[in-house]
Amino acid sequence: VDRFWQVGQETFAELLEKLGESKNHVDCVVYDKFFAWALDVAKRFGIVGAAYLTQNMTLNNIYYHVQSGKLRAPLTEHEISLPKLPKLQHEDMPSFLFIWPRFRTIGPNIPSMFLDKRYEDDEGYGITQFKSDECVEWLDDKPKGSVVYVSFGSMASFGEKQMEEVACCLRECSSYFLWVVRASEENKLPKNFEKISKKGLVVTWCSQLKVLAHEAIGCFVTHGGRNSTLETLCLGVPTIVIPYWSDQSTNAKLMKDVWKIGIKAPVDDNKIVQREALKHCIEEVMKSEKGKEMKNNVLQWKTLAIKATGEGGSSYKNILEFTNSLFQS
Repeated sequence: VDRFWQVGQETFAELLEKLGESKNHVDCVVYDKFFAWALDVAKRFGIVGAAYLTQNMTLNNIYYHVQSGKLRAPLTEHEISLPKLPKLQHEDMPSFLFIWPRFRTIGPNIPSMFLDKRYEDDEGYGITQFKSDECVEWLDDKPKGSVVYVSFGSMASFGEKQMEEVACCLRECSSYFLWVVRASEENKLPKNFEKISKKGLVVTWCSQLKVLAHEAIGCFVTHGGRNSTLETLCLGVPTIVIPYWSDQSTNAKLMKDVWKIGIKAPVDDNKIVQREALKHCIEEVMKSEKGKEMKNNVLQWKTLAIKATGEGGSSYKNILEFTNSLFQS
């Protein structure tokens, strides 16, 4: 980490110096809050810096109370009560803590074509070498709301036992499934597990936005990462959350008890979600009355997200206010 910070500062300083000598000078540096060194470099060049907080405001509320001494870390209380938040258990808390002083809420930050549709060419987060046609074509043949989509993000790495339980659950449950398993994780799949069948498809990558936007998707089994949480809210898909680390347990709490758009899969004494438990969760979300309520709730959140990011919405106004303040300073 120390080496990364050192090289990052040096490289970034070189870039700002080159840009300063060109016509493309920099007026503001927007940086991920975990790259605090970017602000130090910006200050050396007399440039305004703005931290981009990549986690939700519930997390930042928790971080604030720890930083200000109003909440002790490590935690000693079994139940935690904080202003404007539901009661939290130890398992709901993030696994690391920081604070930043001044902020404006923006987002959800997903491509325009999946929200307000103001920019027709804004369909992804950037350039990718992968093609999503295989997944979309496979989904096209499936009935509406019949497919369980499973993805644990780009960093979460579950053990072989957990992967086996997920695989066996998907094989035994009555629903179709689409499961994204990174190439580095494929060796954890059971040896006799079919990657392509009439019932399921296992791929190493897919366009999650296009998949979640497809009408065949009825449920999203997720680790509860920030991007996945935003995307499922914005695209109206109820969730089953198996949190891994960081903010994911808190996101699971929000999805289950605050937004009421999903459930958190229960774990056993070894912190494993057993196949029968996951199978029960899928049945509840896909086929029960409670599942219908979750679907209705997430569709309401989808409407609110579109309203916030659309012209005149709260996020739209805050971004304008932020950019305007740069030219007034």
